[in-house]
Amino acid sequence: MTIFTGGCEIITNHSVNAARGAGAYSGGAGSCDNPNSHITAIGSTCCLVRLGDDQDVYTHPQIGSRQLLQPPENTVENNADYQACLANPEDCLSLICENCNLVSTLPQGLGTLTHLTKLMLGNNLLTGQLPSELGQLTLLGTLYFDENSLASTVPTELGRLSPITKLYLYQNEFFGPIPTELGQLTKVKKLGLGNNYFTGTLPTELGAVTTYGSGTVGGLVVEDNAGLYGIIPSAIQDTQISFSGTNLSWATTDTPTASPTT
Repeated sequence: MTIFTGGCEIITNHSVNAARGAGAYSGGAGSCDNPNSHITAIGSTCCLVRLGDDQDVYTHPQIGSRQLLQPPENTVENNADYQACLANPEDCLSLICENCNLVSTLPQGLGTLTHLTKLMLGNNLLTGQLPSELGQLTLLGTLYFDENSLASTVPTELGRLSPITKLYLYQNEFFGPIPTELGQLTKVKKLGLGNNYFTGTLPTELGAVTTYGSGTVGGLVVEDNAGLYGIIPSAIQDTQISFSGTNLSWATTDTPTASPTT
């Protein structure tokens, strides 16, 4: 049993972080109850409680026991910005939540946000597949899903995103062939497909894209996809592609172009 200043009595078997007791917060009941935190009201006192699970209960001598408020699950659907976009899709031009610790699959509702020009959900804990409905976001210029745990084939519908200049899908668990439809993204400067499980040859259609950036890394990044093999389309310059960790080769080398054996 731990008693905070201000009359908050906590009953739990878990450790309690009392570094900031109730005295650090003041105000009435309406100002403390917040499902996004463990700050809650006991009478006219705000109490900060950091406990372990949804069975933890605190009591107050005057009002008895109450269940500790738990933060909502950190999903895309529960994200406040996503909810605001759904409520007013015509005003939603960007949805950015990188490094947000989002733990969920991607809702199909993303495909209804047709005014989006930026959709950036990189470096989270997203799982599942890319919804084909993303192909409806035909105003997108930037699409980031990098550094997650998404695992599916890449929907061919992404080829409809003609304005896109940056498409980052690297460091996930995408598999299967790279869609030929990505060759329709004729404005793309950075196409990041590295660190996945793509298989097959590099579509010749990707050679039709003339806007890839050049440099040390290149605009077309397919590295660390051991299942990719064959000849790199001749229209792609060596400064435009990064393909280490694959079985791809230039036509002028003696590197085997057959499917890699396991």
